[in-house]
Amino acid sequence: MHLSSSLFTALSLLCLSGPSGVQSWTNYSLHSIITRQARQSSFPPLSAGFGASSDKKKEGKTATPLKPKQQWDRYLALKRAPRVMVGVQIQDTDDWLPVGSVKAKDTAALEAAVLRQRALIAEHAKRLFPLQVTAKTKLNWGMMITEKGRDEGSWKTLDPKSFTSADVLDKDIGFEGTPDAASGFYCVYDQGKILNASGSGTEQRSPAFKKK
Repeated sequence: MHLSSSLFTALSLLCLSGPSGVQSWTNYSLHSIITRQARQSSFPPLSAGFGASSDKKKEGKTATPLKPKQQWDRYLALKRAPRVMVGVQIQDTDDWLPVGSVKAKDTAALEAAVLRQRALIAEHAKRLFPLQVTAKTKLNWGMMITEKGRDEGSWKTLDPKSFTSADVLDKDIGFEGTPDAASGFYCVYDQGKILNASGSGTEQRSPAFKKK
């Protein structure tokens, strides 16, 4: 073990002094210095971040929450884009609750469009079905699949774990919920009356989006 300057000074004093009170003080100082050095050498230096591992993987950024009116505007702007009915299913039940429709620039992006906007879909489900869907209700998200030549379709359950925010651009998708007269969400107005024909034109919608 290398001797520090303090330890070297103390040893020098010990050599120069005889068996006196100075020697007793020196022995005490030597003990204190050696003990302090032993404690310091027993703890390795901490890395940056108060001992946090420097090779810790960076967590992915959380996707920015979407705004209902903005996504409704985008939905209406995608006039001829592919559209699909969307809904939620209370977990451990069989029934699906239709909530609205989703659009995307191309058909291949529809599933990603539903999952990216699933928070908006869940929030609107709580407005439409307040007795069945609450903040604590565990939901499945799905889209209606209809084969060509058939009027009826079947619900396809989508897995949120299969989606990342890089799968689709927010500006290329949109969501329009079923009109809800109680809250005014997704309602189209004509002279103060709800037309109940969602998506019939931005000029007829309430400028506040939500009825006051």
